[in-house]
Amino acid sequence: MNRILKRIAAVFTAVSVIAAIPCFAYGATYTSDITVIGQQLRSACAQRLKQDTLLFKTQEKLRVSTLNSELYRVTDDPYEGDYLRYTIDNIEYKVADLKKSGTYYYYLLRAVPVYKTDIDQQQAVIQYVDEKTSGFGFTFMDSEYYKVRTIYDYLKSDIVYDESAGDTAYDAASGTADSKGIAMLAYAVFKNAGLGSRIIAGSAGHYWNLVKIGEEWYNLDITSEEEGGFLTSDETFGNLYERDIDQTQLESCPADYAPSEEVFDLGITNDPSTGKLIIAWNRIEGATYKVYRNTSPGVTDTEADEPFLETDSSTFTDSEGTAGKKYYYIITAEKDGVTYKTVERYRCVDLAAPTAKSALLSSKIKVTWTKVSGAKKYYVYRSTSPDRNFKLVKTTTGRVYYHTTAKKGVRYYYKIKASNGNSAATSAFSNMAYRTFR
Repeated sequence: MNRILKRIAAVFTAVSVIAAIPCFAYGATYTSDITVIGQQLRSACAQRLKQDTLLFKTQEKLRVSTLNSELYRVTDDPYEGDYLRYTIDNIEYKVADLKKSGTYYYYLLRAVPVYKTDIDQQQAVIQYVDEKTSGFGFTFMDSEYYKVRTIYDYLKSDIVYDESAGDTAYDAASGTADSKGIAMLAYAVFKNAGLGSRIIAGSAGHYWNLVKIGEEWYNLDITSEEEGGFLTSDETFGNLYERDIDQTQLESCPADYAPSEEVFDLGITNDPSTGKLIIAWNRIEGATYKVYRNTSPGVTDTEADEPFLETDSSTFTDSEGTAGKKYYYIITAEKDGVTYKTVERYRCVDLAAPTAKSALLSSKIKVTWTKVSGAKKYYVYRSTSPDRNFKLVKTTTGRVYYHTTAKKGVRYYYKIKASNGNSAATSAFSNMAYRTFR
């Protein structure tokens, strides 16, 4: 054992060794999928765990850089990726045990992170981000530019920039922070609103964001009062700050943003929890809107028919629809004597999504879910990963599924859809139920 530990010292930089623990303990499951290790690390950090145990097998000797690349992988989660990178003050990986068997090295590691914020402070950040994002009232018809501009204007007015203040998202959410804290909070808000974002470190210890609109990235500095800090190219932004050398390989910003003319149009989606239709359209500042609805295409006459709804808002939820039925909508907008009109669009009302839960029995995993009004059957999907590779494993008219082939030590994830027999009217996925079989 000591010979093996000495052999990996040169490649496993900054890893300290603690007392050995038997490597092949009964029930221990070693994964060879580094992405699983990354998910485990990120989950532990989200819970602010002070130590996490990792079981990993690999045919090549493990490096700290490999672990960190997975720990800081950029995902859709607002509190992972760059946010997590600047939340963790330091992380140490300790080799508790190492054994070579066949072509594999078996690592038992302890990950020991040190955080800049505790779990209560992180919960305060999450509450801030959720409340502000919800308060913006964004819909799926709002352009990415509109979302970026709205968030930028709000955060700029809501947070006091002070380079001598605290450097965490919690400090920013509390009202005053330096450029790093503001960039972290902005990253979380942008991501929570469905926008691409990165955090960039630059000259003079300054931090700012990149945001993605369409297929292009742009520099955006919420702290900047100078021209060139909003949606600019690397060349333009370079008049303010330059990236640190290790940041130059991140997304480049080749051009300044040029706003395009918006077209008045509507979109329709389903509320995942109820299946009801949410109708939204492009905002026209100062306009009032009329909503026309029909159950057949091409019959609405906006000159003669009474509108289904008149509103100053640019979205509404149609709570009167019947599951499995199509509804057709046209929106008109009136402003300064000018009438704008959308094309006609339609969508089918879905069923509500079920709520799932799981239980561990002596020889199987039991998954159950709530009854959905109007449902005639349910589809059960299963995976060993929380975010990919879900496969249909059962179609049933009941509300229970027994997983009888589960393997010990493996965590399984389950999601359910409801259907009334009409392929155009299934529900969204349920919540994700999961269980580790033991």
